[in-house]
Amino acid sequence: MSQGNVLVIDDEAEIREGLELLLRAEGFEVSTAPDAEVALKDVEERPFDLILLDVNFPGKNGLEFLNDLRRRDPDLPIILITAYGS
Repeated sequence: MSQGNVLVIDDEAEIREGLELLLRAEGFEVSTAPDAEVALKDVEERPFDLILLDVNFPGKNGLEFLNDLRRRDPDLPIILITAYGS
């Protein structure tokens, strides 16, 4: 039985794949997206219980996309992630 549906949005394939493996091992259904454009299509097609959102990626960055997601669903849990130390 699935723990829930998670969307991982990160432009780095290694990070997406690593998080996907980890979350699947814990029983989650996982979708991944490399940018806001692909992620928006995923969000429009199915509901998610959680989004892991990279802060920095090309095009519309994570903070800008966070505002779009909040307008769509203000109650959706979103965790901002980044590999940058600053």
